[in-house]
Amino acid sequence: MTTALLSQWDPTILPGKIDHMTGVDRHMAQTGPESRLNMRVAPDQKALIEQAASARGLDVTAFVLSAAVREAEMALTERTYFVLDAENYDRFLALLDRPVQEKPEVAALRERVKMGKWIVNE
Repeated sequence: MTTALLSQWDPTILPGKIDHMTGVDRHMAQTGPESRLNMRVAPDQKALIEQAASARGLDVTAFVLSAAVREAEMALTERTYFVLDAENYDRFLALLDRPVQEKPEVAALRERVKMGKWIVNE
């Protein structure tokens, strides 16, 4: 399988990268927290989170932050990287390398936007 990069997002350069084993945010450990995140949860959700945090030996903040950052990284990675077999990778590269084919509908829409006409269907 071949991995193709869809954009330039690099999860290794995110500030505040969390060590998922310890729940420690390496950036915050050096600089301290810079902003606050508040949320409301149902009592049963809070109890579940507290129990899971305790099982990992973390406080609730470290546990929730670790889980949220891990999920955010996965969500961005899913939109950035994809895997293709060799045949489809070659096909993908050929599509990227082909000359631009202007479509009349896109050109018309671009003109409407230039003229400040944002409504597509009049």
